Amino acid sequence: APGLACIAHYTWGAVLREVSEVSGSAAGLPGPAAGKEVWRWDKREYAAGQYGDKCARLERITAMPPWSDQARLVLQDGQPVGRGKYDLLALMVSKFNEAVDEVNAVNGGVPAGLQSWEEADRVSQPSA
Repeated sequence: APGLACIAHYTWGAVLREVSEVSGSAAGLPGPAAGKEVWRWDKREYAAGQYGDKCARLERITAMPPWSDQARLVLQDGQPVGRGKYDLLALMVSKFNEAVDEVNAVNGGVPAGLQSWEEADRVSQPSA
């Protein structure tokens, strides 16, 4: 039933840019968006990516800028960000941050079955 989903697979990072006018790529034509970057989150950049030299520590996603009907926001591909798309991103950030808080409240966020971050760092390395 609608509203009872238990998982969301987020595959694409979001880079929000504020533009002075919606034209060119921001009007739906292919190409990267110009404008001032005002927020970003990409899972590939999170916690140094999956190939960092330490076990990833879970950190909250930085808050998005507040919604403004006057702001002209676009994504990195130039697609306009309306209120619905903004609210969906904000919900994803909120739920992710709730989960981070819950995980970090247990054993300081150290992965289950391990005693310390040092141990987690050691076992997260590829075998020699």
